[in-house]
Amino acid sequence: MPETKSAILRLLLQGERTARMLASKTGIHFSVIRRHLEEMKGVNLVESRFEKKTRGRPEKLYGLTTEGRKVLGAKYDLLLDLVTEATVNNTDLRESRRLFTTAAQNLAKRVGSPKDLDSAMQLLRDFGFYPDRTTDTGKEFIISYNCPFFSVAEKYPEQSCETFHSTFLKNLLGAPKVTLEATMARGAPRCVHGVGFAHHVKRNPIHT
Repeated sequence: MPETKSAILRLLLQGERTARMLASKTGIHFSVIRRHLEEMKGVNLVESRFEKKTRGRPEKLYGLTTEGRKVLGAKYDLLLDLVTEATVNNTDLRESRRLFTTAAQNLAKRVGSPKDLDSAMQLLRDFGFYPDRTTDTGKEFIISYNCPFFSVAEKYPEQSCETFHSTFLKNLLGAPKVTLEATMARGAPRCVHGVGFAHHVKRNPIHT
């Protein structure tokens, strides 16, 4: 995947954009951006729709497809799908969630305790979640603009989203409480976790 196309896909993680918006963000000429978008549309990495404006011509907005999200994630979808399917088919929901909880805890131990939240956010970026932090009415949230195992999460949201992703965040951040507010696997535009941080975690200034 050429860098320009990757950059476009990463920008589309944050929502639909016009070609001119993307050109402004990347500093690349509008005609080049539009060519890349149409090429990626041809291979089902992006989709487009027209939005009517109060004045003038409708705007053409581009957004990510499921295939486009897969390109930004790790390439282990098939293996993960097969392992998850075998787990779900051979255990009940309670046991499968216990196994995914253990896997998430072990992963958090494997990557180690980040020294601060900026380091934790970088770890999440490395895993392909493309996260951000924000606050709303005094509560802090982790927003994941991508899911590196989206195709599996769509089929098994209880194990992937409600259990694995949430448990991994809780253990990585040292948070006493993490609540899943929204998930792409159930139709939301992004995954959102409400986070109650432990007192010992160094809370860097929030970048929005």
